[in-house]
Amino acid sequence: YVGLPLLASKLSSMDCKVLLDKLTRRTSSWMCNSLSFGGRLQLMASVLFSIQVFWCSTFILPVAVTKECYGKKSGKVAWSRVCKPKKEGGLGFVGCRVWNQTAIMKIGWEIFQKKASIW
Repeated sequence: YVGLPLLASKLSSMDCKVLLDKLTRRTSSWMCNSLSFGGRLQLMASVLFSIQVFWCSTFILPVAVTKECYGKKSGKVAWSRVCKPKKEGGLGFVGCRVWNQTAIMKIGWEIFQKKASIW
């Protein structure tokens, strides 16, 4: 068992509570002032993104969940600006919704290509 819900129906927001709790639990210790901005940025890029990618590669997440993944409180900079490439003044993050759509399309492409196994 890898921590994903075992469902035969469409994923609901309540099913994703585990994901949101896991993201919140990881970030709660980082909110202290002991980490620099660069340290928090690196932790977000590695830890939080890997947790999110694992779920996004398996399910089509509800829109409410993708909006809540990184933004319960309002930040100093909008996520649309943070998700821009570094050359355009952003931090180079990929938005949760965009990544979810891309990961699911990748699985669809592998099925379309009739690979022997998509695992």
